[in-house]
Formats: sequence, C-alpha cells, structure tokens
Amino acid sequence: MFSADHFIWLGISAVIFLVLLFLSNKYKWSFRTATFVLLGIYVSSELFKIFTHMFPATRWLGEGATVSGFDGDLAKYLLPKSLPFQLCSFMIFFVIYMAFSKNQKGVEIAKSFSIQVFLIAGSLALLMATCLDKSNTAHVFDSFRPSVDKEMGAYYFFYYHAGMVWYGVYLIKTKQVQMGFKTWLRNLGILLATFAIGMWVNSITLVYETNFMFLVAPPAKGLPLLNLNHGWHIYMLNYIWIVVLLTFLFQLPAIIKEIKQKKMSA
Repeated sequence: MFSADHFIWLGISAVIFLVLLFLSNKYKWSFRTATFVLLGIYVSSELFKIFTHMFPATRWLGEGATVSGFDGDLAKYLLPKSLPFQLCSFMIFFVIYMAFSKNQKGVEIAKSFSIQVFLIAGSLALLMATCLDKSNTAHVFDSFRPSVDKEMGAYYFFYYHAGMVWYGVYLIKTKQVQMGFKTWLRNLGILLATFAIGMWVNSITLVYETNFMFLVAPPAKGLPLLNLNHGWHIYMLNYIWIVVLLTFLFQLPAIIKEIKQKKMSA
C-alpha cells in the first residue's frame, strides 16, 4: 500500500476521474448518458476480469482430471473470487437497474444507496487496494509487475473504482440524489440486506477461500480495528460501527439542512 506503483495507479485513476468529470460537465451529460457510461465501465472491467481469471480446471480438480471427457488442463473455469460479490462490484446490478428501469421511485432509491458506496467504498478501495497473487492469496496492493508474479487486476481494479467515484461526484454535482436522515436509515437497511447476501454467498463459496465484502476476514493484515486480534465477532462489530459512522457523516450535511428547514418552518 502506497508503494511507488500504487501512487502511479492512483495518478492514472485521477486522470480517468478528471477526464470523465470534464466530459460530463462540457457536454452536460444527462442521468441516462452518465449511467450508461458507468455501465460501460463496469461491463468492460468485468469482461476483462473474466478473461484474465480463467484457470485450468486441474487447478481445483487436480492433475490428470478431466471435464466432460476433455483434458482438465485445457478446460477453464472462472476463479470464484472473481464473482461480482464484493460490495463495489456488486453495484453493477444497481447500475443495470438504474440504466434500464422505468420505475422512477426505485431508481431514486437505487441512486441514494449507490452514491454512498461509490464515494465512500470506492475511495477507500483506491486508497487501500487489495489484490490476489497467483497463489490465490489476498494482500495489500504493492506492485503488479510481472517480476513479482502478480495478477493483471490493477488494470480493471483502478479503472472501475475511478469510474465509481466520478459517478458519485456527478450525482452530487447535478443534484440528482436524495439525501437526509430517512435516506440514511433506508440505506442502512439496504446495506444490511446486501451484507446478508454476501454472508450467504460466502457460506456457499468459502471452499474456494472467498471473502466477499470482507465478511469472512479483514481485507488485509495489520489494519487498525479491522483485524481478528480479538476474534471475528469484535471484528464485525468494528466493521459495522465504522460503516454506520461513515454513512452518517456522509449524510450529515443533508441532515443538518433538514433540521434547519424544520426549525424555520416551525
């Protein structure tokens, strides 16, 4: 984390963010246009992830294994850790909904939930990037150079997180999102449901050492508060109160504005 390569990729992410911000401002992108741009970023990054994370079936089944009668070294499978069930990648389903749904109320709810993920989780992901090495082990990002035997994940990782942060800023800048106390409570409920899905998926795929939404273990070792030094339950309590606090602070300006408006109208 914060190695030379990490700073390089943060710089590349900043360029992607600024280019998207410039284009959306200059050409006054509508909500639909901006959403389809983000969807394109998501789809292209997911496709890149799929094509770079296909492994021989023998990696899991063992040497000499066959799949439907075919050589297991030639048959491929997608690394389960690459499924879109991390919180940031899971947002592709919300983006698809926002892009194609005609239910305006549902879209507004999706926007108000998505924006906190895009700006909070997206920013934290860029600052505390994690990756998988070829032994399938998660660690804090340091370098993706071939000489250190790392995956090509940096290309799509920083690319789509930069797009997420841009979209969050776009929604705020164009005032296209609901914010306030009730929105915060509703978002916590949606996040709880999302975490429940993550728990269930992890329980099914843990044999593949998945850690979706970091509900099984912290994203990396050596983190303050987010560690297993005092057991998993304390880790989850810390995880939850940090999420509650960050999302509340994110909504705080709107909550204060609501309080002032109620006092003025009283």
